[in-house]
Amino acid sequence: HGYLTVGGVMAIACLVSYVTAFWVNGVPLWSVWDSGATQWKAGAPPLEICSSAGSCQTLSGERQLRIVRESHAAWYITLILCQAVNIFCSKTRLVSIFKHGVFRNRATLYGLAVSLAVGAIVVFVPGVQDIFSARPPPGLCYIPWFPFGLWVVAYTEWTKGCARKNPKSWIARHLVW
Repeated sequence: HGYLTVGGVMAIACLVSYVTAFWVNGVPLWSVWDSGATQWKAGAPPLEICSSAGSCQTLSGERQLRIVRESHAAWYITLILCQAVNIFCSKTRLVSIFKHGVFRNRATLYGLAVSLAVGAIVVFVPGVQDIFSARPPPGLCYIPWFPFGLWVVAYTEWTKGCARKNPKSWIARHLVW
């Protein structure tokens, strides 16, 4: 449950957010591929990116660093938000989140608040940003967690429902945490 299904979906959500930061900044994936040895870090030389339409843009080393830091922050934010969804879905083994509710355990709510606060500090507070190589990402980078979070809710509700109907089924034995 944690590594192969929900964990895998969360990893994909984080990767989509990471790539979205490059895409929003007009950087296609092919220009990022295998360029980490010389580009995307402090002191990187300028990088010229040309599209198939023939238009080109040159990214200074400073802009490259800003973009990669935005992508790091997008990854962090997506991971925190996906984990927030997962913690509520995983609170019970068989009871639906809609029946159990999300406001019953204050420790979980406090933990979530602390997690969100730490994420906000890492992404938005100057000085701390440098430690974690982060910078506030463009707005579109905040979107990918949502459909993946909905998938986590749907998947966990489906597996819990199947396990309630047939507690000895393969799904109940292997897919429900």
